[in-house]
Amino acid sequence: MIDVVTAESSKLPVLIDADGALLYEPTRWLLSLNQRGKKAKQVRKIAYTLRSWCIFLSSQGIGLEEAVTGDFRKYRDKLKSEGNQNDSVNQHTQIPLDFYWWAQDKGLYRRMAGWRDFERPTQDFQIQVDRPVKKSRKEFKNPFLLKTHNKPLSPMLEADKVKRLRIEISKRTRRAKGVKDVEALDARNQLMLNWMTEAALREEEVAQLLVSGIPARKSGNPAKLVPVVIDKGTKFDKPRTVKVREQLIADTHDFIEMEREDLIDDHLSGKDPGVLFVSTGEPGLMSTDNIYKMVTGAAMDITPHDLRGYSLYNYAISLYSIERLLAKESGDKRRIDRSLIEMKLKRQAGHESLDTTLKNYVDLAEVVTATEENVEALDQEISQLEIRLALLKEMKAGKAD
Repeated sequence: MIDVVTAESSKLPVLIDADGALLYEPTRWLLSLNQRGKKAKQVRKIAYTLRSWCIFLSSQGIGLEEAVTGDFRKYRDKLKSEGNQNDSVNQHTQIPLDFYWWAQDKGLYRRMAGWRDFERPTQDFQIQVDRPVKKSRKEFKNPFLLKTHNKPLSPMLEADKVKRLRIEISKRTRRAKGVKDVEALDARNQLMLNWMTEAALREEEVAQLLVSGIPARKSGNPAKLVPVVIDKGTKFDKPRTVKVREQLIADTHDFIEMEREDLIDDHLSGKDPGVLFVSTGEPGLMSTDNIYKMVTGAAMDITPHDLRGYSLYNYAISLYSIERLLAKESGDKRRIDRSLIEMKLKRQAGHESLDTTLKNYVDLAEVVTATEENVEALDQEISQLEIRLALLKEMKAGKAD
C-alpha cells in the first residue's frame, strides 16, 4: 500500500510504495512546496491527498505517468459516489493536476497535461486541461471541477464550549501516565490557551513566543490593554502588535517564575531555550503539531484556528463596546466609528486587508452590543431616511409634471 512517512532529514512527508521505495517525483514536488513557503502541516495534508490519487491509479493497474483524462473523470465520479462534498472532490483532482504540471515543467514528465490551441492544433496531451481564463493567476483551468455553493461561515465558538475545552485538556494532561510535573504542564497548557483565545495567536506564533518578548509586569488595572510585539512565527515573517489584558501579562510572569523554571530544571538540565512554552524534550522547543494535537485531541471538533476566530470575535465586541460608550458620552448614540474598529481588528489579526471573515466579526459584534437604546436610535435613523426618500420621490414626480 502506498503510504506517507516523515523523512528523518527534512522532517517533511514523503510518499513510499508498498515495498518501501521512495516515489521520486511526488516527493520532489512535496519538498518544493515547503521550499516555496508551505508549512509542514500543509504539505502533509497535500501528501495524503496525492496519496489518495496514487492508490486509485494503483487499483486500476495504472502508473503515475500513465494517467489520462478519463482516469480523472473516473476518480472524480468515484469520490462523489462515496459521499464526498464537491469542494473536497475538487481538491482531490486539483492537487494531482498541480503535481503533473510541476513535473512537466521540471522535465520529469513529457506532454502530460495541456490544451490544444491554434499554435498547437495537433498536440496531444495525456490529460486535457482548459486554458486559463484571461488575467487568471493560475497556469491552467481544472476541467474536472464540480459546482460548489458559497460555504456558510462556521458558527462562532461559545464561551461555554471553550471552558469545556480547557477542562478536557486539563483532564487529559493529568491522566497522562509516567509524566513528571503534571501541575506545571497543566499550567503551561492553560496559559497557551489563554494566549490563543486572547491574542489570536497562530500555532507557529505560540510555539515561538519568546520570554524576552513579554512586557514587564505592571501593577494597575488588570483589564487594561497592553501592546505585545509578535515577531516570531508570523505569516510572511512580518511582525505585528497585539493587545492583551494586563492580567494575561501578570499570569505569564507567574508562569515564568514558577512552573516554567520547574520544567527547565527537571527536563532540560537547566538549559533555557528562550521560548515561553517549553517542551519536556530537549532542546525544549514546542512544535506546532503538539499544539494542534493538544487542542484537537480533546475530541470537541475545535481547532487552533477556531480559537483564533473566537479571540478576534471577542476583540471586535470589546472594540464595539468602547465605541458605543464613547458615543453615549458624546450624546450622539449613532456615532460609531466602524472604520476604526475594522482597522484595529485587522491589526490584531495581522491581516494586510479586511477580509470577509473579519467584516463578519464586526457585523456580529454590532448586533451583540446593540442594546434596546441603540436599536431605538437606529430605528429613528431609518424612519428619517424613509421620510427623506419619500420627499425625494415627490420632488422628482413634481419635476416630471
